[in-house]
Amino acid sequence: MRIDIYVLTCTLALFAGCSGCPDDDLVNLPDPSIQRDVLAQKKAAQIDILWVVDNSESMRNEQRKLSNAFTGFLNTLIEADVDYQIGVVTTDAHEMGVLRAYNGPTVPGCDACRFLSTEVPCASAQTGDLDEIEEDELAALCAAQLVFKRLIQPGVTGFGFEEGFRQAAWALGIIEDSLEPLVEPRLPESNTGFLRPDADLLVVFVSDEDEADKRDGLPVAYFERLFNQAKGQGDERRLLFASVIGWDPAASIELQDLCDDLNDDVSAQAAYENLLSAPGCVDNEELSRNPQSRTAAAEVGRRYIDLTCRFSGTLVNICDADYSTGLERVGATASSLRRKFVVSRLADMNFGDDGLPFTEDDCVLDCNENGRFDDAVDEVICVKGVPYGAEDTVLVPRSEDGYRFEPATGSIVMDGAFLAAPGTSLEVAYRVGAVESCAAKREE
Repeated sequence: MRIDIYVLTCTLALFAGCSGCPDDDLVNLPDPSIQRDVLAQKKAAQIDILWVVDNSESMRNEQRKLSNAFTGFLNTLIEADVDYQIGVVTTDAHEMGVLRAYNGPTVPGCDACRFLSTEVPCASAQTGDLDEIEEDELAALCAAQLVFKRLIQPGVTGFGFEEGFRQAAWALGIIEDSLEPLVEPRLPESNTGFLRPDADLLVVFVSDEDEADKRDGLPVAYFERLFNQAKGQGDERRLLFASVIGWDPAASIELQDLCDDLNDDVSAQAAYENLLSAPGCVDNEELSRNPQSRTAAAEVGRRYIDLTCRFSGTLVNICDADYSTGLERVGATASSLRRKFVVSRLADMNFGDDGLPFTEDDCVLDCNENGRFDDAVDEVICVKGVPYGAEDTVLVPRSEDGYRFEPATGSIVMDGAFLAAPGTSLEVAYRVGAVESCAAKREE
């Protein structure tokens, strides 16, 4: 039998001097053994996005894939109503961090502009190979994609000594030619207007080789401290990183998981180091286009991975056939949307006799509210939310593309496809209270 608490409203009303209440007027009060948290998703924010793109001779295919995958990245920003500015620099030391200028057909909001902004319109974002679409047609359909396509494909004639960290630091105005950090940021004159004081900052590195300043003996920790100056003292939380780099593709999911866990789990460090010492990857799409290619292999981007993990950033494998899914994750990072939500009563959560979640003695809830407790979706924790790009609330499964639970922090974590829409809330239900109530609850 199901235990609910009913109270006669007439009885309550009698204390207020009411009479003549109907006998069947009942109020169903919430079950006190079930905690229901409402956890708010962020609204979209203002962000400046700096892409640092390797323009050495091995990067032609990767630049093309970046251009084509921009659709998902752009749509994520547009749907989240993000106020964005997107600039591109190369890893070529001769360019000194100067933002690339758009040099294509005239489009609204960009007259030889140095960065893409929301002033450049997009009526309909295009998918597929953008190189097959006439630029005049692309300008009419989605001028923003045309601008990005031109900016993100700087060619492959750049210097082979790829200084990604240094170029980013120059572009952000936080470093002198001598590598001495500046007390106050000083942008290259041509980059004026790119960095906004109230905006978050996302830096995205793209390279099929490791970062070259390792040869000068500069540790990643040096650049970590340097980049922390980009938003000023106390605003480090507004600094985000992502990297599109190489590593063993068989370890792609594990690497992102380990990167996420490094700050909280010391045991993850050894496994992380083992993955970084494994071979790099091969771009099979490039090999299919040109079996004789000498540029299809990518080495492990250890320094890029290290820096990105220090900022709990997003990793995308540069050898993936399609960057769309990876760039959607980067877009979600850029939109500042949360993927981690902390429950309010971790200490009171009822995990059965053994105290461990998702074991046989759990206090399972009727997550889909059909009166049963044995459906596949019924769990010790029920999560509901509005998916990104949708309007209706759905039940979020405990799965790779749904949510996972971190017992140590009491966090509901979304690592996969599910992302709560901007300005919505997650509804999280779980049992609290005495352990001995679990058996009775399972029999209801």
